[in-house]
Amino acid sequence: MATINDIARIAGVNKSTVSRVFSRCEPISSEMSKKIRGIAAELGYTPNHRVKKEQAKFCIGILLSDLIVNPATELPFGSNLLYALIQAGSERHLHLITEPYDFEAARLRTPRLCREQRVSGLIALGLSSRRAYEKLQQLQLPWCSIGFTPEETPPEVYAVEADCFSGSCEAVEYLIILGHRKIAIIHGGLFHKQTFNKLEGYRNALRAHRMPENPDYVLQFDEGCNSYCESEQQTLRLLQLSDPPTAICYANDLCAIAGLSAIRQRGLTVPEDISIVGFDDSYLAYQARPRLTSVNIDLGELAAQAVELVMRQIRQQPIPERQITLQSRLTQRDSCAPPKGKAI
Repeated sequence: MATINDIARIAGVNKSTVSRVFSRCEPISSEMSKKIRGIAAELGYTPNHRVKKEQAKFCIGILLSDLIVNPATELPFGSNLLYALIQAGSERHLHLITEPYDFEAARLRTPRLCREQRVSGLIALGLSSRRAYEKLQQLQLPWCSIGFTPEETPPEVYAVEADCFSGSCEAVEYLIILGHRKIAIIHGGLFHKQTFNKLEGYRNALRAHRMPENPDYVLQFDEGCNSYCESEQQTLRLLQLSDPPTAICYANDLCAIAGLSAIRQRGLTVPEDISIVGFDDSYLAYQARPRLTSVNIDLGELAAQAVELVMRQIRQQPIPERQITLQSRLTQRDSCAPPKGKAI
């Protein structure tokens, strides 16, 4: 029996594009729509509207931490992930409702969406404490988390995360291959495991090449403040060292853009004088000049897996893995080069 995946593969498009053609929920060019419907007819594919109607009964709540919704942080990752969740829900014809939630509050309240019994399940973005896990577990509602805490994640918790450790390690390895030996990192708060793993990946790559960690090259910014300004100031601090780094890894693309600004303020250029690497591979990475080398996280897959975990709990279907880690990879662009005076 033909599936949406079969049609997408033959048409050379994402399965979400095929889904939108048959659901008519978003405009698709007439040429592409005709092509997809033609392939579907050849394969004998018929949309299962009964399943769509059944799925439409479900409403999923999305709890957003302050880090995700606070304008002061200015991080594109949160808004991009939220958009990916909306797309994933739309493809499955689910209703999604968002609610800001303070996971750090002294007294964790029951989410309004749960008090009003409006949702069948929850997806939590930005959990940062075991207390928050315990609170959500008490709700006895299907739920999953996107992202872990630095603490050991309880085995009963359903969660999805990107492998920031290997992504960070790959970025530093790449810089070392280019010839860099003085590599700095500017990271965010360590209360989120993604941030913790980025720092550990950095350290692991240095250890693998028997390179000592220079404490002057490891700086942190306060994620509760303006991350752009903080990263700009931290970059200037690195450049003022008597022995400044030749490459800098940043917590995310926005911080890397801030670093680019600071580097230019000092009359230096990227990558001729210094190389920089971002994280998340957001739209900022390819809009920057030079275009940023950045660690890519597949937010679409991250969101799709989270929705799948919650729906399988709701339907009481088998779940092969409670905790899923998705691979990240380095996208090489124009912001990295061998250190000045050294060729590879």
